[in-house]
Amino acid sequence: MWNIILLVISMAISNASRTRPQNAKPAELKDFKVPTAEDGRVIQVLVGTRLITSPNWVWYGDLRVTPIRKSV
Repeated sequence: MWNIILLVISMAISNASRTRPQNAKPAELKDFKVPTAEDGRVIQVLVGTRLITSPNWVWYGDLRVTPIRKSV
């Protein structure tokens, strides 16, 4: 019983103290850093574990903007 009471109090304090974003804007297509595909680009040779910052990809999903319409 005490565990449930402490859980509810903990959740109330956590919810009251969290920061809420001011003027949050949705992401746009120009905000994404999408890898490119270029003909004649050098192929990287990896040895070990490394982070590839700019891969050469052929296809990267269906990027389009579709408005959300909700009827009430």
